[in-house]
Amino acid sequence: MQLTAATLGIGAALVANASWVIGSIVFARLLRDGSPVGLNLGRGLFTVFYLGVVLWLSAGWTSLSADNLLRLVGSGLLGMALGDSLFFAALARLGPRLTLLLGMMGPVFSVLLGLLVLGERFDPLDAVGMVLTLTGVAGVLWRRYEPERTDERWLGVGLALGATLAMAVASLLAKVALVEVPPLQAAFVRMAASVAALSLVGLATGKLRAWLTPLYTGSGRWQLHFAIVVVVFGGFFLSMVALRLLPLSMAALVAASEPLMALLITWLALGQRVSRGEAASVLVGLVGVFLLVFQG
Repeated sequence: MQLTAATLGIGAALVANASWVIGSIVFARLLRDGSPVGLNLGRGLFTVFYLGVVLWLSAGWTSLSADNLLRLVGSGLLGMALGDSLFFAALARLGPRLTLLLGMMGPVFSVLLGLLVLGERFDPLDAVGMVLTLTGVAGVLWRRYEPERTDERWLGVGLALGATLAMAVASLLAKVALVEVPPLQAAFVRMAASVAALSLVGLATGKLRAWLTPLYTGSGRWQLHFAIVVVVFGGFFLSMVALRLLPLSMAALVAASEPLMALLITWLALGQRVSRGEAASVLVGLVGVFLLVFQG
């Protein structure tokens, strides 16, 4: 049986989705003893090292213009230093399943930013996609409602939405730079900017040691390495492979199925059951995401 480029690309995208979910599960466990900002910094330090080694071995570094450097640094500060810290804070409160499901709001924010910032055309199907996505997310939140944890749950929802918005704006900043800069190099610059910013904050507040100590003691160090390897080389690298082998719309379509992967893996790995109503809400939301992706 001969595998086509499309088959390999879809397989790479699905494995990338699984890698993001598995990484989020491990990160959620590390957050039991660590802080969201500390985990973000620790993750960033090792990620910069791994990406640096890959860039060095592949001789993949190219010269950067000042404009592209500023765009990537700004994108790293907003999307990784701020956005990922908010994501980890939400992860500690909501767990991997609900936090990843709220990521379905990303295309909604992207369409709104394109409309407000770039003056892009707003198609009626975009509105339908937004309504369906919001309906799906609201349906999941309603079914995951726990009266005794109302304040904590809605704080987590706000943090997750804030993270998604920050990442959408960061992607907008990086969009122009990625036309000229290789993806691995762009990821390295963005992550390095995030690490530098978080390190300065840690030094200024005197919390740097407290942030990092839980990640380098006991089993935390090995769990962190495992999650980083899975996310960097499973999630990020394979998503780049999928983009290379598939048309952009198809790659985005498969990537948007991550919430379904989150439901499946958290059920298999954590024993979290999936109700019919919850699965239906996710499917409704995914239809909305698909409309937004194809219209975009």
